[in-house]
Amino acid sequence: MSESTYIQEINISSGTTHSRVVVDWQRLKDYDSWKVLSIVRYKPFWIQPQLHPALSAHPHLASHLLLLKSNNETSILVVYPISTLNVNHVLLVEDGKIKSNINRVIPTSQEEKVWVVCYEAIGPIEERRSVRKVIDIARDLVDSTTRDDEVKKKKKKKDDLWDGLGICTWESFFDKDGKRIRPTKDLLLSLIPSDLPIKTFLIDDGWQNTLSTSTHRRLMSFKPYEDFGGTLKEVVDAVKDSGVEKVGVWLTLQGYWEGIHPDSSLIAIYNCVEYKRGKPKGGLEDEGRPDGDSIWLPPPNEAKRFWDDWFGELKDSGIDFIKCDNQADSEMAIDPRGFHAQQSLWSTMLDSAQNHFGIQGVIMCMAQNERMLNGPGGLDFDRPKGDLVFRNSDDFNMKYSNTHPDHIHFNAYNTILTSHLSLIPDFDMFASSSPSGLLPTYHALFRALGPGPILLSDTPQNPSDTTLISKLIARTKDGQTKVVKSPRPVQVLSHRWFFNNLKGNTEGPALVAGTRFDEGVGGLIGVWNVHDYSSSAIAKDEITWRDIEDLMDLEENDISEYCLFTPLRLSKDGNTTGRIVTSSNGGYLDVRLEKGECELVCVSKLYPLEGYKVGLVGLKDKFACMSGLGDIKVDQEKTTLEFTSKYISEVITLIVIRDQPVQTDGTSVHLYVDDVPAHSAQQIESDDGRDGTVRLVDFDVPEKVSSGSVSVDDEGGLWKLRVVVPN
Repeated sequence: MSESTYIQEINISSGTTHSRVVVDWQRLKDYDSWKVLSIVRYKPFWIQPQLHPALSAHPHLASHLLLLKSNNETSILVVYPISTLNVNHVLLVEDGKIKSNINRVIPTSQEEKVWVVCYEAIGPIEERRSVRKVIDIARDLVDSTTRDDEVKKKKKKKDDLWDGLGICTWESFFDKDGKRIRPTKDLLLSLIPSDLPIKTFLIDDGWQNTLSTSTHRRLMSFKPYEDFGGTLKEVVDAVKDSGVEKVGVWLTLQGYWEGIHPDSSLIAIYNCVEYKRGKPKGGLEDEGRPDGDSIWLPPPNEAKRFWDDWFGELKDSGIDFIKCDNQADSEMAIDPRGFHAQQSLWSTMLDSAQNHFGIQGVIMCMAQNERMLNGPGGLDFDRPKGDLVFRNSDDFNMKYSNTHPDHIHFNAYNTILTSHLSLIPDFDMFASSSPSGLLPTYHALFRALGPGPILLSDTPQNPSDTTLISKLIARTKDGQTKVVKSPRPVQVLSHRWFFNNLKGNTEGPALVAGTRFDEGVGGLIGVWNVHDYSSSAIAKDEITWRDIEDLMDLEENDISEYCLFTPLRLSKDGNTTGRIVTSSNGGYLDVRLEKGECELVCVSKLYPLEGYKVGLVGLKDKFACMSGLGDIKVDQEKTTLEFTSKYISEVITLIVIRDQPVQTDGTSVHLYVDDVPAHSAQQIESDDGRDGTVRLVDFDVPEKVSSGSVSVDDEGGLWKLRVVVPN
């Protein structure tokens, strides 16, 4: 290891169940006044990013990742704890020091060990790569065979469960007084739009046979409740007969919120055990105290049979996937047997889910604990292999004033960590329709900039907005309608990690986060006003070369040229001017956002072609307009630029730049789609003021292409496009 990297191995002796150990990295000596960004467990099962002016301000809560920024802004320190299946491990700030908080999970006499990985990043390049570096080191320590770069390069299977539009019912059913009501067959069917292709349909909480009181909500059986409208199979069949391809159901790791009801027949069938409960604070399980309550669950030796029986019944009823909630609940930690019971339920649930639904057929929810963020779940060891769909934040549309800005803010910062793990961040459902207070565009843009499920939570009273949804879907060459989204999760750009005035009630910067696409295409930057929603604070910002460097992960002194454009102009003051930006020209793009507004900035790499510069925008009418573009080949001799596209829409858009004004008798370049000429439909022209006239050129997709009369080729069903500059 280099001097910038430090690994602290912590051994847990056979008689130790809990310990706190100071992180003894020598670099952590003179950091008291450094800024701190911490991924904090503020609830037992949820994390959020917290920025503090100094370590002394860090709350007494578990941290899953600590970043410390030097006062001169030249370096950051990264501290990351590693958990195992047998030992839970988080960080804690106590007595002015960073400590490891360690709890043994499985009651064995064998010695165990965990690690803390520390790294000092100097300069912007090391800084943006720093979290990935510590995750790669962590994978080596736990002998994980999965690597971040390998995971991200995997080609998606043709039967990808999450490549279509979906519905989640959680926000859909309320009575006239705003009280949540349980789903029925008729209510479920009322959510399926007749004019949209729905692939996945998630029946959320409320469908199960449970018994609830003022203090407990417990599972009675594997069946649905009495007034559901039929057996589970009958309801699932009715949903699928309405055009839905895949149906899933919600449940929790405990079966239901407070486990199994003592009067349920499941108690005897699975030899359930009564475990004591308590309320630990913020992920510090060792600080919990019994509260006099208890929970009935299958013991470790019965957990696998419990899940196999239940998932087998679900599969026989036509269920294709599950959402498993409440996974990080640590209330059983106060019982000496509780840790083991929870760990066994988690491990056997994943094994059984893999066997019945496939590894991506389970949404891991309320699962933001050390097992997922620092251990087997995220680092991909001691569990079924593959990326897990993982809810990346607390729920959409929580009932407080700043819920929507916070949702974007928390998700964009949490992916600083989760985007490097073996996880597919799920940004939760959103509403596409009115009322506008739910900010449909604000949320839809964010969902499109990640690989997770896109689930609608519209209601029978407020049906889906097909105009908005059209920005999320496109046709593939085999005639299917798919969601158009980024294969990489959007995350806040690294030089902005420590911005401390994003959330105030006065004018300040915007939240700027991005995702890049295949090498040579470019990337997309999303910009959101996340200031206090009870105010009318304006967000003002500039997208600069530094943002492009971070987005595209460029090396120092990169000589590439990029053009910034806002193709959809989502905000009232959306900029219509294209800006050419290089490392030396000082170019930038202004963004101004009012309350509840967002903007999409397309970052197109420019290619010189016979006196012109050409860049790709792609499907301009989609949020993730660059998705599916790739295989760029430039032939200077033939003055052509070739690329492929997985999706097609009504227009394909290019950026075309020439130093001198062009003639007005047509566009200066030609585009062919599968060798069929496309005609220029619209041109938006602006003078960059530095490097020439920037033209955003829309080409109508030829009718014989868009109608599907061009056959699917043998090369993955991709459209072949060719840009030609006349000699």
